[in-house]
Amino acid sequence: MKKIISSLIFIFAFALYVAFRPHAAASPIIVSDMSSAPTITPVIIYNTPTKKATTPVVRKTLNVTTVKKQTSVKKASTPSMMHHKQIPVMHRGPYVDGIYTGQIADAYYETFQIRVVIKNGSLVKAYPLPYRQYNSTSQYINNYAMPVLSSEALTIQNAQVNTISGATETSRAFRTSLADALHKAT
Repeated sequence: MKKIISSLIFIFAFALYVAFRPHAAASPIIVSDMSSAPTITPVIIYNTPTKKATTPVVRKTLNVTTVKKQTSVKKASTPSMMHHKQIPVMHRGPYVDGIYTGQIADAYYETFQIRVVIKNGSLVKAYPLPYRQYNSTSQYINNYAMPVLSSEALTIQNAQVNTISGATETSRAFRTSLADALHKAT
């Protein structure tokens, strides 16, 4: 019973708020008739406060004509290429195309070599040649360090890769072998 009484009080209070709110007459609602394309007829409707539900009253109708702006696109004049042969320009990096293998580098428990692939003068692939891994810890370290080192080498296009925490010897050996391979590619 308490829930029903409190619900009725809430509904009554809300109805009083809607009926007597002071700012209802000052807020216009603009409705546009979009059926005809070039002419738009907005209708301004004001809400008038009454003790009943609010009813819309049309105060003023405006006719507004929109003008479409015509834009023209001109073709850029290009010189005739009939008598001139166009030579393709290759953006080349600092290296000579090919596949190069760096020196064998010591990573304390194992040794490995880095092989690089150079295309259009840029480093496109850097990977270690197969090598014997000393133990499972060494294998774990190299499995997470090598892809990171290779990715960074491709990003910076040189051998100045950062040292990976926990893979210091692997990082140093990777840098050494990569630097040698890239030196051969210059």
